[in-house]
Amino acid sequence: MMKSCSSPQGGALIARCLAAWVVLELQFQPSVHKLRLGNITRLGDTRAVGYKNGMTQSNSNPRQVLFKLLGALVLATSLLGLAACEPEPPPEPPVTPVEPGVTPPEVEDPPEDPSTQDPAPQNQVSVFWLRYTEESAELMPAAITLDSPALTEAEQLRAAIDRLLQGPANADVSSEIPNGTQLRAIRVETDGVHVDLSSEFTSGGGSASMQGRLAQIIYTASALDPDEPVWLSIDGEPLTVLGGEGLVIDQPTTRQLFQENFSL
Repeated sequence: MMKSCSSPQGGALIARCLAAWVVLELQFQPSVHKLRLGNITRLGDTRAVGYKNGMTQSNSNPRQVLFKLLGALVLATSLLGLAACEPEPPPEPPVTPVEPGVTPPEVEDPPEDPSTQDPAPQNQVSVFWLRYTEESAELMPAAITLDSPALTEAEQLRAAIDRLLQGPANADVSSEIPNGTQLRAIRVETDGVHVDLSSEFTSGGGSASMQGRLAQIIYTASALDPDEPVWLSIDGEPLTVLGGEGLVIDQPTTRQLFQENFSL
């Protein structure tokens, strides 16, 4: 769209030019009074020169001069008006007002083709085994698939510890938990995970074996939350000292505390 090229200033200028033309037209009527002053005759405010034998001759026709002047003024006014015309910017799209405190609705992406979507991951939990090297041992997590995705946290951890107590199926890893150890109870409370094991857990082995089995239980019991505190008990009694060498167990204990107090 273009702006209108007419303006009050342009109209006023044209009106003044027309008024000047009317005034000059009236002044140049044949009845204008002539005054002879030597060889110069004044006609209103316009001078004419070169009179002979009482006849007036003019170097230029006043009407022609007037028309040229008016034409120049009209042309200048038109050019100024065109120069002032600028294209209007395109209109901005309307903005829908949003009430304070109201979140605008988000534009949803089109649904994906079900055939291109990845299958939903099955519910899994990690069990921690030991792998020995020439200089040290390290914990190796292994994910196991649970029978049902609707299990509670306690049921998931019970399944993980039960699998741990069965021993590894892979010869590349091992376990320091004695055979015959059973999980008597497990609860998930607001203060952490409570694990009660049978007395077989404390039998046999030296300090390295005790530290290994302790790490396996702590890490597997906190598989759902690495920062979860773990409360250990044997036959219902808190486990404070483990093995004949007397490894002192903090209650509750955590992965971080194990790393600070023990080593594999």
